[in-house]
Amino acid sequence: MAQQKCMIKEKFPDKFWGTVKTVVDDKVVPKYECAAHFAMAVLSLPHSNADCERCFSDINRMKSKDRNRLKTDTVRDVLLAKQCVQWKQINCTTFNPSRAMLRNKNSKVLYLSTAIAGEEPQDVPDIFIE
Repeated sequence: MAQQKCMIKEKFPDKFWGTVKTVVDDKVVPKYECAAHFAMAVLSLPHSNADCERCFSDINRMKSKDRNRLKTDTVRDVLLAKQCVQWKQINCTTFNPSRAMLRNKNSKVLYLSTAIAGEEPQDVPDIFIE
């Protein structure tokens, strides 16, 4: 009974259900393991789809009618670059692209129609890792 009172005092739901998961009966069998697993699964769901919608909006702005031939890899790279710029808290006036960045962004890499049929794109090194 003392353990149950302690569980009620938990402020954070993840800690609460983590404690509930450890409650055992007289035979040392978990009593509420399934309920705790279910609750943790529900708690892990995103509260909204705003992040996904924001990403779709970015893609729609990037891949417009005039830029409809952009390869999926290019779209992904631009999104990753945007996240990196935000993470490092820099902007377009303070960002200095490396030589590798500039060398790896050309029409052959950017657009589908200029790629040679059957040619696999080269692996591009992770240029953001320091």
